[in-house]
Parts: sequence; structure tokens; C-alpha cells
Amino acid sequence: MIHSRFTLSLCLALAGAAIARPAHANDCTSATPILVKLWDKFEEAALNAGCAVVGGLVTPPAAPVASKACDLAQPGIDKIINAVIAKYNKATGENPGKLGPRLLKFGSPVHGKLVSIGERLFASALSATHDTVTVKLTRLAGDEKVNFIICRSEQNGDCTIAAKRELDGEAVKAPVEVKVTGMRGKILVVHLAAAKVNLKSFEYELVAKQD
Repeated sequence: MIHSRFTLSLCLALAGAAIARPAHANDCTSATPILVKLWDKFEEAALNAGCAVVGGLVTPPAAPVASKACDLAQPGIDKIINAVIAKYNKATGENPGKLGPRLLKFGSPVHGKLVSIGERLFASALSATHDTVTVKLTRLAGDEKVNFIICRSEQNGDCTIAAKRELDGEAVKAPVEVKVTGMRGKILVVHLAAAKVNLKSFEYELVAKQD
């Protein structure tokens, strides 16, 4: 009985101590193997649509290539996006509770909630076609401090941090918008991680748009 009480007290003490997260939770390096798989699915979907991925962008294949026409209009791009999502989900068994990455569509908001030591990783289904991307994070509820990290993933698998912010939980009254440049031909990666180990939470809306 004494041992049980001691264990419970220790757990509560650790939860209340708000221990800082390790450094690796604040970057995108841990996602590299999954991002390589995502690029593979992107290239596969583009090839099936009669296109190629060159410099990270969907483009008609170099001639002479006998295949269906590469449709770079929005309906054609939407088909590739949907194919990437389907292929990625099938390969990874993605579900709402999975750490990530979950796939983002530019312009479509996603909602979620970080609890205690939780973290979420998001990635765009296709590479950006614009140089500048704006990522907006809106706090809906909760008072957890959150590390908000934005990364660029290149076709060769390299992933670098483009911007990093630490949000002070309950003090975040307005949406936080971060513009990042150098995104053309790169997959956008967003990493949200609770900054402390505690019993708090952070409910949010996340949306990324190309400028």
C-alpha cells in the first residue's frame, strides 16, 4: 500500500513539475523515414497520372514518353493529391490517433488537441508550387505551452527547420500566422509538440495556404 502511494505521488510530482521536452521533439528529423515514403507515394501518383516530379514539382515527363497526357490544371492536380493520400494511408495505416504525419491539403483547416506530452506531425500531400506559404495556428481551448515548428522537406529526403515559435498556452488570444519562404518544390511539414510534461492540453485549428 505504501509502495502504491509512493508511486502515485511520484507520478503526480512528475506531472506537476512541467519537465521540458527533449530537443528531438522540436525538429523534423524524426519524421525523415516517413517523409521519404511520402515523396515515394507522391512520385508514384504523379507517374500514374502521366506526369513526373522534377525539382519537387509536378511536371510533364521529358519526351519521348508514351503515356497519358499530364494534366497540370487543378482537376488533374486534385486527382494526384487524392491518389497520394490514398496510397499513403494504405501504406502507413493512418488513423486519427496516429502520431503522424497526417496529410494537409493547402487551404483546408484541420483540428486537433494536444494532451500532456502529446505531439502531432502534419505534412502537405503535395509540394508547394509557390515560394511563400502561410501557416496559421489558432488556439481554440486549453492552456498548454506548445512548440510550433515549420519545416521544409525536399525530394531527396532532407528536412530543415524554416521557422519555430513557442506559444504560451492560455496567453495565445489571437491566431498565430507564420510566413515561410523557399517552399516551392518542397513538402510542408508542421510539428506541434507540448512544451512541457504536465496535465494540460491545447486544442487548435491549423491551416496552410500558398501565397
